Amino acid sequence: ANLFPGEKPNTVLWDILKEIIPYFQKNFGIDGARVDMGHALPKELLNMIIEEARKVDSDFCFIAEELNPANALKAKEAGYNTIIGNGFWMQPRIWENKLHQFVYGAKDIALPMFACLETHDTARIAGRDGGKVLSRMLTVFNMLLPNLIPFINSGQEVYEIQPMNTGIDCTEEDKYKLPTNDLFYGKLALFDKYAFHYLDEHRWELVDHLSGIKEIRKKWLKQITNLATYLPIYFNEFDSPAIGVSYFNQESKKCLLVVANSNIYDDISCQADLSKLREKSQNFNNYGKLLYATFEFGRDYHDFSLDGKVNFHLKAGEVKVIEF
Repeated sequence: ANLFPGEKPNTVLWDILKEIIPYFQKNFGIDGARVDMGHALPKELLNMIIEEARKVDSDFCFIAEELNPANALKAKEAGYNTIIGNGFWMQPRIWENKLHQFVYGAKDIALPMFACLETHDTARIAGRDGGKVLSRMLTVFNMLLPNLIPFINSGQEVYEIQPMNTGIDCTEEDKYKLPTNDLFYGKLALFDKYAFHYLDEHRWELVDHLSGIKEIRKKWLKQITNLATYLPIYFNEFDSPAIGVSYFNQESKKCLLVVANSNIYDDISCQADLSKLREKSQNFNNYGKLLYATFEFGRDYHDFSLDGKVNFHLKAGEVKVIEF
């Protein structure tokens, strides 16, 4: 319809469509919505839908069903606040260095993207190579990344392995991830009767991690959502699986380091240079407090040196959050 809009709009239909979101705003208090295939609507109709919703709530958030980050500026000009982006495709591809490209490149995107590891159309992150280790590492890491919005697909929080649909980035085998004796073997939740596996023995693991990490996100939200207070962390080792981001509080001069080991099978030792962060923040302390780790506290080290460098030891798939 955006390419062939016709000569006469169906105003009766348009009037119905523009009132759908306001109905849910007034009756259910929603504060955001994704417009399915919004880019295919006539421009005038899309404008009406956005305008009517923002008459009810000027801060109403519109999510563009846009998977290509290159189109973020176009979505912004159309009135959207954020795009879905391609995180579900990039982040799981740790061996191809796509995770690093996604995280370090996010700051250059015109609109914030979803930090999502899976959607209702894709393969499940816990069903990919790396399983629960990969899922835990990326779910926690995504909570503290710049210019990205944490997104958790239903069932991800209990390590669901079978997709709801096999529409994007799936193989035929993904539909049959569950054991053959499982009641929902071969079923797709978008089309079949289905129930998530909330009785799994690991059902509270990710929930517990998220409960801890969300408090750090809340404390540092002003910096996490402000690119002016963000600096990437690069590691001295060539092609290191380590990846990291940092933030600084201009008032308190405190800094936050978030580092992860994208190698889901092997522990690593690595070193990062914090000289730029120290210069920006004017924080020259040589001690960092471990706020959070996805593995047991106290066993692994992070060693600050006087020349502004810090050494990390990270277990396979570990995330550490350090404040100094």
